[in-house]
Amino acid sequence: MKPKIHVSVIGNGPAIVYLHGFLETHEIWNDFISSIGNYTHYAFDLPGFGRSELPSAEFTLEEIARNIKEETESLKLTGFHLVGHSLGGYIALSFLKLFPEKVRSITLFHSTTLPDSDEKKENRTKTIQFIEDNGVETFARNFVKPLFANPNHAIIPKIQELAVKSNPKTVIQYLAAMRDRYDNTSTLISSNKPAFLILGEKDTVINHQTLKSALEKGKNIEISTLPTVGHMGMFEETELTSELLVNFLSRN
Repeated sequence: MKPKIHVSVIGNGPAIVYLHGFLETHEIWNDFISSIGNYTHYAFDLPGFGRSELPSAEFTLEEIARNIKEETESLKLTGFHLVGHSLGGYIALSFLKLFPEKVRSITLFHSTTLPDSDEKKENRTKTIQFIEDNGVETFARNFVKPLFANPNHAIIPKIQELAVKSNPKTVIQYLAAMRDRYDNTSTLISSNKPAFLILGEKDTVINHQTLKSALEKGKNIEISTLPTVGHMGMFEETELTSELLVNFLSRN
């Protein structure tokens, strides 16, 4: 039985589906969406986050992509632009792999096609153990600040408050699903769908140089690397990132 999924719908025009990142909800897109006109914005709460139900059993990111697909069908969406931040980008890539006919274009904010390194897999396993022993609050508060190039950014407390509300079971299951995800580099390149990556030069999560090397053969892929940005460009440079996205969408 598929989980009930909450979707915020705003605007009028071609459809954009937004998938938020880890420890986030659809609310992280609110200010960003307000600067993009002439589209219908479908901002999802991923299963287990915000007002969406957690699946009843352990899951892969591919299974989450299937949940998203079922919800887009309920909304009668056919071809749409797909935008994912971090974890949302991993799910967007799984969606593209499984349902390419649904995707008009794909944009990844601070996300990667590459799987976790062995070191990162080990760190995720240790984090799961920490949360099982200590709960989610300490981890969530400490997780948010390093995502920003400026550790004193005014939005950080609000993001922390969203993060600490996350269900520990949700957090643990997504950590495992991210740890076990596949390499989707060939998925993105071979899809030939218009693809846009927004990366931050100061991102401590995504190695932008390694990723750009992996994607250099992708003739369908555009990449913008922002010099003053970490992992949260839609907050760190809202106006610039929204302009970049509008420019990309207007051509696709």
